Amino acid sequence: MLINKRTKKVIAKKIIHLKSFYKIGTGLMFKTKNSCKDKAFLFHLNLKRKYSITMGFVFFAIDIILLDENFKVIAIKKNLKPFSYYNPKLRFKYMIEILPANRNVKVGDVLEIN
Repeated sequence: MLINKRTKKVIAKKIIHLKSFYKIGTGLMFKTKNSCKDKAFLFHLNLKRKYSITMGFVFFAIDIILLDENFKVIAIKKNLKPFSYYNPKLRFKYMIEILPANRNVKVGDVLEIN
């Protein structure tokens, strides 16, 4: 489970860890919206740096949550549309892709994996 430490609320019931070059590169491409329900896709990136995010072949909107090495939320991009592009200005170590919802996650919150 992915939990917001500040609110003690569950953000996602299941976490899918993406660690390999291939899995990080493809992310949610070609997945269906139904297959992503109640899941958070956690990207484990090798270095803390700026990464560009492309929504090529992702057919539904998602939220992006950028985290530092301590799982502190440093940026949130809500409702990123299919086939769009996002170029964050901050360096980050982890990224979460998740279906849009009112999760009450704010910049500065710390997330926890259980």
